Formats: sequence, structure tokens, C-alpha cells
Amino acid sequence: MTLGAGTKRRSRCATADAEQDTITFVADWEAFDFHVTAPPGYKTRDMQRALAMAKNQGLALLDDEELEPHFLEDGSVRLHLKPIDED
Repeated sequence: MTLGAGTKRRSRCATADAEQDTITFVADWEAFDFHVTAPPGYKTRDMQRALAMAKNQGLALLDDEELEPHFLEDGSVRLHLKPIDED
């Protein structure tokens, strides 16, 4: 899994490689779209890497009370992220 160019401060899109059976991380600050999409049978270490990338971009998982995960037609699950307060 590799991270694309972009940072929070520059409001660019950062995304992980979306090869088959890998987790995708998207941080699009211009569109305010932050999520991780995991296919069925994903590897735990890939999720750990994706969440570490999210944290490095200043993002954290939304909890289920804020927004439940979305299950996609292909069986993948999309977990939404939010900016971390820096206060």
C-alpha cells in the first residue's frame, strides 16, 4: 500500500493504492471526503497501515454513533474518518 501525494495543509487528495484485495485510504481535503474502504477478507496489517496513514494526515475514525460504516455492493466496507482537533 502506498500513499499518494498530498497533505492536509495543501488541501490535496491523498489516496492509497487500490489494487484488488487491498484497503484503500482516501483523504480529499477539498471535497471534505475521508474514508477507508476494505474488501472482504482484508488483512489486519493492511488496516493498521491505512489507519496509520489516516492519523498521519490528521484523521481519525468516526465512531458508529457519528456515522455507521457503509457496506458496498461488492462486499467491501467503507469506514468514514474525521479531522482530529489540534486544540
